[in-house]
Amino acid sequence: MTGRPHFAEIMVEKGYAASYRQAFDEYLDESAKGYVYRHEPQFAEAVARILKAGGIALAGASGAREGRRGSHDAGVVRRRVECHRGLP
Repeated sequence: MTGRPHFAEIMVEKGYAASYRQAFDEYLDESAKGYVYRHEPQFAEAVARILKAGGIALAGASGAREGRRGSHDAGVVRRRVECHRGLP
């Protein structure tokens, strides 16, 4: 996923900022003029959006460890994927 660090790098490459730090301080920091707030939905809301769009919501191992209570009730399919040595 493209994030603010990627934009900072490009801003330095293109000459819009002299340094990575300047790119953040003047444009990309949460208090800077170029920062854009983005809404991050709650877990259940994200699952509802996926299901409404016809998708299948899967919870990875990290989601399970974080204690996503009620995720099964929200429509999340839990799968355990085993990794085996020797497989690409």
